[in-house]
Amino acid sequence: METVFSSWLNAEMGKASLNQSELAKRANINQAAVSRLLAGTTTPSAETCNAIAKALKLPPEQVYRAAGLLPPKSEHDELVERAEHMLRSFKTEQYRQIALATLEALLVQEEKGGYNANGMNPATSQPKP
Repeated sequence: METVFSSWLNAEMGKASLNQSELAKRANINQAAVSRLLAGTTTPSAETCNAIAKALKLPPEQVYRAAGLLPPKSEHDELVERAEHMLRSFKTEQYRQIALATLEALLVQEEKGGYNANGMNPATSQPKP
């Protein structure tokens, strides 16, 4: 019996190009447990959600939401959560600072109407009208 979580997990495994045994190995959980999750015959525990999140390199909250352990968030909230997870995933403070500086520069550019000093919009490659 397919569930929302089993469909979600199957899709995420496809995005990561992982089969059941690879996910089980990365998450350090039994392959039979992965099989039951994909079949929709069991629901994941918080511990299993954390293991799957680590294996798929996703924010744990995203897996918790897919499992129904947390309420859904808006698309905007998911983007913020994903960005936070990516920032936390950098191994060095230097890379975190570079990422933040890039985001700040994009924000300043957007506040100026999205056009750079050359009068071009980098997102669309269109000149300023």
